[in-house]
Amino acid sequence: MVDINELVDACMDGTPKMRPVLPLGQALSIGSVGFLEDHAFRYVGTVETLLGKSAGSPLPSEGLISFNASSEDGFSHRIYASGETSETFGSIVGANGAIELSFSTESAFMLSAKDVAITTMGDPAALLAEMLKRYKAGAWEKRYCFVYQVGTAAAYTATLSRQSGAKLLLSVDTSLGQGNFSVADVAAGAHLTHQSGALDQIIGAKNIPAFYNAYRVKDRFFRRDIVKTASALPTDASPGAISEALELTETPFELV
Repeated sequence: MVDINELVDACMDGTPKMRPVLPLGQALSIGSVGFLEDHAFRYVGTVETLLGKSAGSPLPSEGLISFNASSEDGFSHRIYASGETSETFGSIVGANGAIELSFSTESAFMLSAKDVAITTMGDPAALLAEMLKRYKAGAWEKRYCFVYQVGTAAAYTATLSRQSGAKLLLSVDTSLGQGNFSVADVAAGAHLTHQSGALDQIIGAKNIPAFYNAYRVKDRFFRRDIVKTASALPTDASPGAISEALELTETPFELV
């Protein structure tokens, strides 16, 4: 199966420490509550239903990022020009050319996200304090986390191999110049033409949550002043300021 650890590490290194949304295509929003199981987010509810507090209005994105990654081993590609015939699928390529993606191992992956807008919960401090309060009262499971930041991709393509030798043939909306291909080219304007082998995939999806960040409780002894610190933070505090203030009191919270 896919090397999920390599995929997650690549995403966290190439984005502002954000995880990929798994399973692919799962609906996820700020305030979602769930737990991680082999890096997959298992949804259980919202902060409204489980913490009794609103997620509030998110802070707007301050810019767009693009991110592309593929596994170090097992992934390759080939460009077909218009009129050529795919050796794998035997089909004639259309006017703009096509891209064939090959996964020689069952652990290979490819991910491409274009123009990712990152939105952040406006006031996570109150929710952190409530999460800790309920955890100490036995009303919140340690494995639970709540999403405070989401990266929505304007265009998103991701493929996770489940079988050695799996292949995809993708048509594209714009002409591909020979030798100019990069993984970024398959984020937008790509359409699935043929598939061989077992794959999990999203091809050319628009405005989809692709990445996220979430907080959960650390398993440690909690001091009363930690809750006070979380509650006393200003409502317009940035995520960085929140993290710094909580670290000063040996924060019981951590990013998942």
